[in-house]
Amino acid sequence: MSLTMHSASAPVFSRILGNMLAWLDKAESHAQARKFDPNNYLGLRLAPDMLPLVALTQAEIDTIVAEAEGGVENIQDIYPLSPLQEGILYHYLFGGEGDNYLLRSMLAFESRELLDAFLAAMQAVIDRHDILRTCAQWEALSHPVQVVCRHVPLPIEEIALEPGEVLPQLVAKS
Repeated sequence: MSLTMHSASAPVFSRILGNMLAWLDKAESHAQARKFDPNNYLGLRLAPDMLPLVALTQAEIDTIVAEAEGGVENIQDIYPLSPLQEGILYHYLFGGEGDNYLLRSMLAFESRELLDAFLAAMQAVIDRHDILRTCAQWEALSHPVQVVCRHVPLPIEEIALEPGEVLPQLVAKS
């Protein structure tokens, strides 16, 4: 079986291939622009052409960088929100008191060593998964975005409890 191309379809294929090559060139130039040494941020400034998935002005990018703990060095990427994330943000902003998407649980450990091992494992999970290092930003922006950070430390707060029933004290402090 042989594949033959009709003379009328040659210009169509040529145009499609030309468009594909142009798109690949553009994608490659974006990839080249984004390549930098992650250990050398001297003089690095995020610019709109470095973020092809989201439409932000330079002023908006600077606002995001100013809000990020660790500045530009800690920003891995910036994306638009998905429709589901937009809905979650809407419910968070207009839902009144509390957070419908926040789940609480209490764990007990028999020793400090087990607690420390658990906290180290939790930090390793955060370090491994981008979504656990992602936050939404919307203030002073034309539309909400998600910002993926390179490093987010697990927030740990040690509290002193009075002798007696521990659970009611923990619930009162949470």
